[in-house]
Amino acid sequence: NPKSPRIVEVDREGTVVWQMRVPAALIDSNAIMDATPSAAGGALFVSDALGVFETNRKGEITRSYEGALPSHDVDQLDDGNWLVTNGWALKGEPHFMEVDPDSGTVGWKWTGEAQYDVEPYSEIYREGWIHANAAQRLDDGTTLVCLRNFNMVALLDAAGDPLWEVTF
Repeated sequence: NPKSPRIVEVDREGTVVWQMRVPAALIDSNAIMDATPSAAGGALFVSDALGVFETNRKGEITRSYEGALPSHDVDQLDDGNWLVTNGWALKGEPHFMEVDPDSGTVGWKWTGEAQYDVEPYSEIYREGWIHANAAQRLDDGTTLVCLRNFNMVALLDAAGDPLWEVTF
């Protein structure tokens, strides 16, 4: 229900283990874009154009990173930071960033300009420049990213340079 979304944890047998209604103040036009279990036992979720929020099992917001950029995906990293995807980002804005949820400090961020502000990618625009949909930090420190407007999946090193790309 877009007007009253819930985050639901379901086990492999289809039984609802835990759920919470998203507070009305955290619902935007696209509602909840991603939800994943948090290390604290509740959920970590993105409310498009409002931010990233963490809840406990009681459904109380325990931490947040508020801002217009977070939109599509969030993952909790081993060090506790959040890897955030910004799908609607414009050229020059971070499409992916690592946020310290306790301080709100943005550490690693990737705008893609150094790598892709060249033909044929420089003039593409469809709901954002790159329209990043997802990111996953791998055990070796690289980051696997989905670049929708480029029809591409890329593996980025720690500096943000592509180690390989697959174009569809």
